[in-house]
Amino acid sequence: MPVTHSKKTSTDSGNSGKGTGGKTVVRHGGKSNVGSACALTFHMSGHDAAVCQSGHAAQVWAMECKVEGYVTVDVGNGGTTANTVPGASGNNTGNDGAADVILWTKDKVYIWEVKPGNAYGKTDGPKDLTRYVEGMQDYLEDEGDDRTVERGAGLLSGREASREGIVNVWSKSEPEYQGMRFYGRKNRDNPAPKPGPGPDPVQFPRPARAPRHRSGNPHRERSTPQPWNRRRARQGARRPVGRRVASTSLRMRRRPEWERPSSPACCSRSASSSTASRAARSPSGAPSSVGNDVRRRGL
Repeated sequence: MPVTHSKKTSTDSGNSGKGTGGKTVVRHGGKSNVGSACALTFHMSGHDAAVCQSGHAAQVWAMECKVEGYVTVDVGNGGTTANTVPGASGNNTGNDGAADVILWTKDKVYIWEVKPGNAYGKTDGPKDLTRYVEGMQDYLEDEGDDRTVERGAGLLSGREASREGIVNVWSKSEPEYQGMRFYGRKNRDNPAPKPGPGPDPVQFPRPARAPRHRSGNPHRERSTPQPWNRRRARQGARRPVGRRVASTSLRMRRRPEWERPSSPACCSRSASSSTASRAARSPSGAPSSVGNDVRRRGL
């Protein structure tokens, strides 16, 4: 049953002009409020963000169907006034209600209702939408507006940012949910299809790996050894692993006697005293060959 309400004057319905059959109710100055009301959706609740997404989708639908009109949403300043439905409150008190999304065209008025995609939204949403459609139809008749009010068509699904996170917004294809828009963190009615089992992958033989050169590049010739390495190689010594080992071995090598720096004058002994000491150590009085060998080797 349509909701009865008192007849409103033209000042309550906004700006009005002459239509084909009488007055034409005009809301929000005959312009859309989607752009101004839905500029910052990430500060809105999930419901208001879904309303804004549905408003944009309604504009896209009107453009694709070549329907001239404007869309108003119940969001922001003036949104409730633009979408007011007299006597369509849900508490059965006869107060005014407000539809979420309305498309005002020349011949028809389309209404969409936005609800969460749970059991509550799917149960109460169609009831609220029916109440808004019937209430708006009675209101237009009382104002002398001969346009018909219908449920909105199915709109494109989408996502919108809100202070509660990213919300998904979608429509259902069942006839009882025509004009309904549902939202939630996940689209449980139209989940993303999972990929089916594909064909078994073809196994290609792997090519044999070439032997790796010690330097990492098989085309690079082995570098020639350093001069001291060549000398040690001739002596049969193994090549050191790294530069640090080689430098350490060179640093620890004792230099021969003729390469040592001469002793200071205060520490050098006289030739006579050194000869006398050698003669004292040698039983025959001749210099010891063992001592000479030790000094020659620098030990």
